[in-house]
Order: sequence, then C-alpha cells, then structure tokens
Amino acid sequence: MRENRTQGSVRGRPGYWPSYLDGIRKGEKDMKVSIVTFPETKVASLTHMGSPVHEHETARKLIEWKIRNRMLDQAINRSYGLHYADPRTTDPLQHKVEFCLSIDGSVAENGAGIVERIIPKLRCAYARD
Repeated sequence: MRENRTQGSVRGRPGYWPSYLDGIRKGEKDMKVSIVTFPETKVASLTHMGSPVHEHETARKLIEWKIRNRMLDQAINRSYGLHYADPRTTDPLQHKVEFCLSIDGSVAENGAGIVERIIPKLRCAYARD
C-alpha cells in the first residue's frame, strides 16, 4: 500500500516537503560538480519565484504540459533546472528557479505560463548527486 504524502503530512511538519535541500541542510549529500560549456538550447520554460518548499508545484505544471503535448522522449526532451540563487542564503521571496524542457518545435499559447526561450551557450556548473 502506498503512503499518501501530502505537503502538510510529510514527516509531521506542516508546510514541509522533502527536497534536495534536506541533504544540504544536514550536510549528507556530496554533489559532483563540474564546469561545462552548455550548448545553445531551445526550451519550454516555467519560472518559479518564491520559497523552495513549493518548487514541486511549479515542476508539476511543466510535467503535466509535457505529458499533454506528448514530449516523452527523454533523448529529445531533456529536463533542466536553472537555479539563480543559493536557497540557503536567499530570502524565500527572492528565490528563483526556471524549470525547462528542451524542445524542437515551438510553444503555443497556454494557460500554464510556459514560454519558449533560448538558453544561450554558456559556461555553467553541472551538478549531480
């Protein structure tokens, strides 16, 4: 039987949702980070502004859009998270992340707030845990 985990019930803390921050806060996760040159990439993008606790809600909107538009081939439609600040030191109201999905076509008008954009060729940190 699957456990029903809602935002208010996880680990018994109201408003708590497990995230990548759990390990960072506890110092448990070692991430492999390297500097790479990221190629120019056309993406569908959805911006999250606000507390990292609610990032999953924004990501879910992009995932639902991805499924509706049948963009399920992970070799073509790769997912990216563009993090603009350190959530440990940034005011939650200033926290910004863009959730992106690489695309070949264009993004049609939609009610989810997903827009088309280009991630320019740039040097960036590539992190994996």
